[in-house]
Amino acid sequence: MNIYFQYIKKVFRLLSVLSKEKDIPRWYCFYDYFKSLLRHSCLIRQYVYGNFWKISEAQRKKVLTYRRICKLFDQLNQKSYIHFLENKSDFNSFFKDFVHRDWLYVTASSFEDFQKFIQKHHAVVVKPLRGVEGGGY
Repeated sequence: MNIYFQYIKKVFRLLSVLSKEKDIPRWYCFYDYFKSLLRHSCLIRQYVYGNFWKISEAQRKKVLTYRRICKLFDQLNQKSYIHFLENKSDFNSFFKDFVHRDWLYVTASSFEDFQKFIQKHHAVVVKPLRGVEGGGY
């Protein structure tokens, strides 16, 4: 439930900024976003940063939104391989020849491995195994 409240807070923050910066009535930003969410499954980042708010309804029908991406995933990917797209550790392990950066799956590593990794790198990014846009578990 907490993840939904976080998303709603993000929606309110981003739509308020959009309204102010583009001088669009705040009520209209909320109305148009929720219409876009329901009709096209457009997530807030795509709506604001992807300029979904600028395009016509005819153009919106052609944009690859979250629901449409999920539909493509189901159509184009074998079910037995989907976990590679959903789990960052599985993805990095399977595509290790193409992932050109160091990474560490902490749960499967020793404390010494973790220490070496931290000492080797000036800065690190910590990500959850699943999720997008900084959310997940």
